[in-house]
Amino acid sequence: MVFVRIATRTRVLLTAGAALLALSACQSTPQQCDPRQGGFIGGAAGLMSGCYEQRVEERKQTLSSAQSIAQQLQSENNRLQGEKTASAGERTRAQAQLASLDKDNATLQRRLNGLKASTEEQASRKKALNQQLADINRRIGEARAKANAGGADDAEVQREVERLTRQRDALSDDIAAALKGQ
Repeated sequence: MVFVRIATRTRVLLTAGAALLALSACQSTPQQCDPRQGGFIGGAAGLMSGCYEQRVEERKQTLSSAQSIAQQLQSENNRLQGEKTASAGERTRAQAQLASLDKDNATLQRRLNGLKASTEEQASRKKALNQQLADINRRIGEARAKANAGGADDAEVQREVERLTRQRDALSDDIAAALKGQ
């Protein structure tokens, strides 16, 4: 008799547990299905309903998506590093060209200082040439400041260096003509 009561009680508990397990399996979503919570019955419900598998699959998809984004960001970073390196090279070339212009302008200044102005016209011409040279020197300084700042458009700095080179060449020709006319 005692044995029958225990067996009946066990059957009732097992039936109630199975019903509870089945009901909890129906209500579980992958977001609610956390293996760290819910105890034994919640764990069994998660396994039976396939909720844990769905949760694992969602996590795999999230990881795959995050890895894809990380790969895209790494590619973008590599591209930007390449641009930075190219920009630094252009900046270095521009600075070297500006240094060369400075050297050439110092030579032009010495030649211009050797120009004798015996007439008022020659004095006026010498003054105009000095002003042109001073303007080129000022613009070289501005271009150097832009190149050193690093935030300037390197192509813009390069175009300015080319303009200054052409102006310096024209000024050199003018000084040579003025020296010939002495």
